[in-house]
Amino acid sequence: MDKEQFFQLTQQVSNITTENELKAWFRAFAKVVPHQFCLLGEWPLTLVSLPVCINFPVEKLKACLTDTQWQKDPLFISLDNRLGRSLLAVDPIAHPIFGRRLIVYGAPGPQLNNMLLMSFGNRQPSEDEINAIYFLAPHLHHAVKQLGGGSVPDTGIDLSSREREILIWLRYGKSNWEISQLMSITERTVKFHLQNIYKKLNVNNRTYAAIRANEMGLM
Repeated sequence: MDKEQFFQLTQQVSNITTENELKAWFRAFAKVVPHQFCLLGEWPLTLVSLPVCINFPVEKLKACLTDTQWQKDPLFISLDNRLGRSLLAVDPIAHPIFGRRLIVYGAPGPQLNNMLLMSFGNRQPSEDEINAIYFLAPHLHHAVKQLGGGSVPDTGIDLSSREREILIWLRYGKSNWEISQLMSITERTVKFHLQNIYKKLNVNNRTYAAIRANEMGLM
């Protein structure tokens, strides 16, 4: 790893103001630390607040989140077991689809729900590269937060993040049981949230709830 180029890139992170600039920065970073793709966001991943995807199709990520198989991934299981505490982990062997991945969760920095996931394909990142990414993680998350982005329209309807996620799963036609598995909650909790959603949107079933939320721009 070219350390001079790395330190030049670290100084440029604070100047990032648009997503195109972020992607251009990662193209330059890939020449210093070769990698295949990167995800920057918050854990747990949801369809409500998708991470910034660098060289990874958003639709592919949505498909991964819709498929509960990702919840059985050892890397994400280790992350779930570390909630509230920092984590730095690398796949011991390359994932058959996504390659050898590095994940930084929570630290350094105060935002304990921040997650950075990077794939290196079939190669093992060096110790210098791992340390460099760990050092950069909080600065990249700060840059992402600076990007801003679209806000939820002010409709006067106060939906929680969990209620918004349930609405998205309704749009995908998921049953209460499927939603409970996807969100790691009980069916009873799903029904409780649905009743709250119906009241807030002034509807009486899941179909109209999804339609109404879509019309109001709540999803």
